[in-house]
Parts: sequence; structure tokens; C-alpha cells
Amino acid sequence: MSKIEETRSPVRIENMTASVIGVKESATMGSTRAQNKSNSQLTQTEIYVGSINGSKYHYPWCSGAQRIKESNKIQFSSKEEAIKAGYTPAANCKGLK
Repeated sequence: MSKIEETRSPVRIENMTASVIGVKESATMGSTRAQNKSNSQLTQTEIYVGSINGSKYHYPWCSGAQRIKESNKIQFSSKEEAIKAGYTPAANCKGLK
């Protein structure tokens, strides 16, 4: 150990509070929020994705869903719809069960 490390006292962080000062919402920030809301409303109608060649369904953001070719994707608006079509939840897609 070096002499500096022997005499150095540990850093302590106390009373961690954060504040944002001087931030103003611009028109583009507001429109981005509106677009994000409309995108989330659209995705809520098409929540689950499966492959026409497979038997598992996924959330669209899961790695398994992202590996499915667009031409082979099938979309379900609910878990029940996917199950009725004979699909089961993908084990590698957390939160599906």
C-alpha cells in the first residue's frame, strides 16, 4: 500500500437530495411527450408477439421476439388470444407467466 492510501479517510455521502434548477420545458419536449403517450397507447393494443412457425409468445422488447423475422411475426392483443391460438409464454421473457 502507498502512504497516501494509508492516510486517506473514506468518502461519506450524506443527505442525498437532488434538485433541478433552471430547466424549462420547450415545445419540442412537450411534443415528444405527446408522441411517447401515443406510442404507448398503440403498443397496448399489440402487446404480445409470436412466430407463425413457433409455439411461444413474447413481449415485443424481449430478445426472442426481436429474433423473429418480420414476415413470420404474428401479434396478439392479449395473453388469452395467444393461448387460444395454441401459444405458451416464452421462458426467457421475464414477466410473462
